[in-house]
Amino acid sequence: KIHTDKIRDVIGKGGAVIKGLAADTGATIDIDDNGLIKIACTSAESGEEALRRIKEITADVEVDQIYDGKVIKILDFGAIVSLLPGKDGLLHISQISHERIKAVKDHLSEGDEVKVKVIEVDDKGRVRVSSKALILVLLVIFAITQSYTIFWLIVLLSFTIGFLIIIPIGGADMPAAAHPEYEFSIDTT
Repeated sequence: KIHTDKIRDVIGKGGAVIKGLAADTGATIDIDDNGLIKIACTSAESGEEALRRIKEITADVEVDQIYDGKVIKILDFGAIVSLLPGKDGLLHISQISHERIKAVKDHLSEGDEVKVKVIEVDDKGRVRVSSKALILVLLVIFAITQSYTIFWLIVLLSFTIGFLIIIPIGGADMPAAAHPEYEFSIDTT
């Protein structure tokens, strides 16, 4: 079931979208006035593909989501990026890179695949996207993963060195009282 406002998106002008879906997937697709969609098909794959494409058509662009887009138009001040079928966003020149860019065409061309993050959807439904914000996110993720890698290497080395040093010095057969850090008590009250 889809929102009634999305019915026209699935049907398309003169039924072009729904006829194309049916032709491409081999499924029969019916939509009622309440937005209930019925998919009839001869194979699970064709039904799943029809459902996937309907979900894609009816999906809304969400702020902070990352999309694999395609540059569909180059402008002096940015580029128009297709995010989902029928859903485009403006990638402003200031949001392409962290460094200053003189011309958009020096960095992007029509047809380029770009990964972008939605940074705003205004009251009129206009979408602003950023590659720069995504670069920052990827750098933070990289830094965190690298920090964790270094952290775990240090822990592993510390454990290995500590284990090798503690056992010969303290002795594995020493009583627990000689190792107060290993003492514990359980409160059952």
